Amino acid sequence: PMEPEIYVAQDWGEWMGAWRAEEGRVDEEQDRLSRAQAAFGGDTLAKIKDLNVLILGCRGVGVEAAKNLILSNVGSVTVWDPAPASIEDRGANFYLTASSVGKPRAAQSLAQLKSLNPFCKVEVLDCAESA
Repeated sequence: PMEPEIYVAQDWGEWMGAWRAEEGRVDEEQDRLSRAQAAFGGDTLAKIKDLNVLILGCRGVGVEAAKNLILSNVGSVTVWDPAPASIEDRGANFYLTASSVGKPRAAQSLAQLKSLNPFCKVEVLDCAESA
């Protein structure tokens, strides 16, 4: 008889593969994006990979746009939202947790956004809002 496999709970970033980019592994885009390449062609995918996008605001639309851009394999996504997360924000930003309340929305969403695609550079723009 076969012994059952034991699964160990992992952090979100480890499970989604964010650790690969940190270890310097090669981007295996050809395998990962074969369907997209078939649909759009290699030239279009190369242009998408060269895009660097700034997202202003990490509420519902902002975090959803960031997620979709990261998954589409753009070159980089920078998010900016220094406003503190509220309990209400958790209804629109699915990356916020109870411990995120009172902390900057963008910074609190960063780890989960990074975990979506280890080959897309994702960072927070750290600057204050000016009047």
